[in-house]
Amino acid sequence: MQNKKLRGGYTTGVHTSYAFKSALGTYIAYNELSISKTIKMQNDDLDVTKGCEIIVSISSKVEDLVLNDIKQKPYILNCNNTTVYIDASSVVGIVTKKGLKPPPQYPAINPVPLNAIKDVFESLSLKINKKELFCSVGVTNGVEIAKQTANAKVGILGGISNGDDIVLNVYFKPTPSIFKEQHTITTDDEEVDFSLKGRHDPCVAIRGSVVCESMAALVIADMLLLNMTRTMENIKRVYN
Repeated sequence: MQNKKLRGGYTTGVHTSYAFKSALGTYIAYNELSISKTIKMQNDDLDVTKGCEIIVSISSKVEDLVLNDIKQKPYILNCNNTTVYIDASSVVGIVTKKGLKPPPQYPAINPVPLNAIKDVFESLSLKINKKELFCSVGVTNGVEIAKQTANAKVGILGGISNGDDIVLNVYFKPTPSIFKEQHTITTDDEEVDFSLKGRHDPCVAIRGSVVCESMAALVIADMLLLNMTRTMENIKRVYN
């Protein structure tokens, strides 16, 4: 069995945690608004965020930050008597529907990069001389980038997200028995007229879940193919 070559590169979340560490370190050194920017590295994944500019801002005054106009709740991190509030800037989306890992009304930041940010904060918290800090996470042209994704359909509004698992909630209406007499054929090729007696409602959920998973896979594959032809670079990678 041949070893499959794994995809290389770093996620948007990893870049965000690095930018947070840089911004927090600079703030600790100068005690004023700190803005750290990083460019997401190229990788071999078909991702619309490749090459985007990620911006993390940290200040002791929330009015120094440019936040998303959509109502949001900040992630709150506490360590060593210091609290940092993490908000979405004007170009990072806000979750508005249930089903994603970030809860509704919170910035669309995945738990993994959020935990990485938490680890950085805890490692540097003893050096912070303020009781409260405010942080915003943003992406240059995030609203335009989000238009190339399905964010709006899954409830992420006002910018991009760091990506998340796709969770579908599917409900099936009970299938009723058909009591109308029907003409059919037996396993012995004998034609008969058949009608039900009593209740014989089948459970379609077991079979229906397979249909839903298959349909979801087809839609995702279709979106990947659409994204594949978004840039000439992607087209060359596939057909060369």
